Amino acid sequence: MTVVLMVRVLDENRNGVEWYSQVTDMPFTPTIGMKIQGFNSCALWETENAGLLVPEIKDISHDIDEKIMFCLFEINEKLVSTSWNRIDENSYGFKHFRGVSQ
Repeated sequence: MTVVLMVRVLDENRNGVEWYSQVTDMPFTPTIGMKIQGFNSCALWETENAGLLVPEIKDISHDIDEKIMFCLFEINEKLVSTSWNRIDENSYGFKHFRGVSQ
């Protein structure tokens, strides 16, 4: 299954200040509350402060036409792993979570 991991970085007021995404194929269907550790032993959730996060999936959306699942994570630190792509609110995946409260 094609899954887009979407990460919203929140500031101290819980406003979204930055977004990341990563497209991956998963042999299972992710669910809300699930934690995704990493792929190929890379530090998927490494932060600028050299910390490691393990956030839960906050929300899930599907694009049935494209057969893609989107999983939303929220964190409060920027990520440094090169496996993430920085995106903006005009990106394809962003529209799936516009109404999700922050």
